[in-house]
Amino acid sequence: MGAQTYALSDPAIYLIMKRKVKLTRPSPEGRPTILDIFGPGEIFGELALTGEKVRSHGAEALQDALVCIIPRLVFEDLLQRHPEMTLRVLKLVGLRRRELEMRLEDLVFQPVAGRLALALLGQSERHGKAQADGSIRIPITQSDLAQLIGASREAVAEQLAGLKRQGLIKTSYRAIFLTDPKGLKTFSATQAT
Repeated sequence: MGAQTYALSDPAIYLIMKRKVKLTRPSPEGRPTILDIFGPGEIFGELALTGEKVRSHGAEALQDALVCIIPRLVFEDLLQRHPEMTLRVLKLVGLRRRELEMRLEDLVFQPVAGRLALALLGQSERHGKAQADGSIRIPITQSDLAQLIGASREAVAEQLAGLKRQGLIKTSYRAIFLTDPKGLKTFSATQAT
């Protein structure tokens, strides 16, 4: 395939090569809400394949990220040449839809403490790093957690303090450490209304 030039406004799919990127959308009040956080090897922008012309969300790198921009036409060509990738993209779209439905249910039925516990567990599975002491380090700020679960930063700080007193987590600069993931799962289950 010859070299092609694409305008930045052309629909594209984004592949994260290094670090992380958060997808945000402003709430009706103008506050940013984090839709998701993606790490290396993950893609976003796949709705460009459905004909989406205008993005309803923004993307922001957490630290200095390396992102590969794949124009929609190039990605479609890649899918035609590698049908197994098409199935993976379809599964990805379905998985993201299910995750979105679950987050909506959490917003409706879970108090802040429950949403926070679920978010910490989810982020630990996707982005956590096991530490020598057995804890799991999640590189995330309190502000990002608040935007991820639809709560104020102050409410998240208060809930984190409670989880810390229970020995379920430790906090650090720009990171949360899960010291008792099983206990956090149990705590999460008790929060459902």
